Amino acid sequence: ARAVVLCLATALGVALAAALAWRWRRGRWPVLALAGLALGWAPWPPTHLLWAPAVPTSFHRSPTAFAAHSLERGGALYQRHCASCHGADGRGNSA
Repeated sequence: ARAVVLCLATALGVALAAALAWRWRRGRWPVLALAGLALGWAPWPPTHLLWAPAVPTSFHRSPTAFAAHSLERGGALYQRHCASCHGADGRGNSA
């Protein structure tokens, strides 16, 4: 999310620089050059992050905030109830 926000802020800055270059004839080329450099150095997020299909759980937050004790408890619950069918690593029973 931070990368997307930073990318959008960079795009907004470039749009403002283009508007400034359109109005200010004397400094047009240096402003456009800086805008081009900003586009080149912007931390663009990977495309799979932007074009991934949304699922119902895409925006869910963990109610336990991923604390160490909740991860340990979840691991114990997985071993007790799920590992017999899904295997120790969750990829299926590799008996």
